[in-house]
Amino acid sequence: MKTLRRRRRWYSGWIKGIKVRYTIAIIVLVLLSTSSPASDLAREQRIALELEDAILTGYPLRLQSGQLTFFAIHTESASEKLLGGAILLHGRGANPNWIDVVYPLRTKLPESGWETLSIQLPITAPGAPEEGYQALIPEAFPRIDAAIEFLRQRQIKNIVLLGHSLGARMALEYLANNADQAVAAVVAVGLPASRDKPVSGTLLALQKVKLPLLDIYGSQDIGPVLSTLTERAAEARRAQNRDYRQMEVPGADHFFSGLEDELVQRVRAWLNRVIADRRAVPAAGKL
Repeated sequence: MKTLRRRRRWYSGWIKGIKVRYTIAIIVLVLLSTSSPASDLAREQRIALELEDAILTGYPLRLQSGQLTFFAIHTESASEKLLGGAILLHGRGANPNWIDVVYPLRTKLPESGWETLSIQLPITAPGAPEEGYQALIPEAFPRIDAAIEFLRQRQIKNIVLLGHSLGARMALEYLANNADQAVAAVVAVGLPASRDKPVSGTLLALQKVKLPLLDIYGSQDIGPVLSTLTERAAEARRAQNRDYRQMEVPGADHFFSGLEDELVQRVRAWLNRVIADRRAVPAAGKL
């Protein structure tokens, strides 16, 4: 109980310190948005203010990336045996506590030894065209860096990127451009791709990522996911990624509606197997 009280005081002090500067921070972020037009920073802050008092599992916090402060939710492992930390990357139009996909994984993985850190990704203004979302992808990279550093400071050794939809694309394209040895694996839930030629985006990233990769999707997923299954597997083979696996969940749609527990169970089982393999083979990264 004393440990829990100390932990809550620590988070409370952090949050109070942030709130003192919050009005100024919002103004600064709006001004910064003039040099970064793809991200609607004022909208991000409104979402953060709406979410932080409603969080029942985990703790709201702010991470720093350069001059930018952004919202995240940290949930510690409830198990005595800590296996690793998962950085959750939400999809288009969602947020770090989104009820579909993100919330079940964010709150359930800690029950079996996985800390989670769900971060606010860049978002566009409502009604923005598709091109606006494409521009968000590289803007997410510094935030992922900050999330990785947060877990590193907590001495987390097995760090996993776990993204849904656009968040899955961001995870892969980040890894394709940042060969960060701190990342042990990546889980892509409902990973969309384009069949455009020449190969670009998701498919190009798959050519470069050689980490253990779970490409999990629903049998009733959206077109850009189901229509590129063959191409995604082919690009993973081109990368000689022997640890790439596609996994279909029968009956699931893009948001795994009604099958949230099934999603959590499959992701958890795959992660545990990957970490067990890393421990068994010193050359792959001795803990």
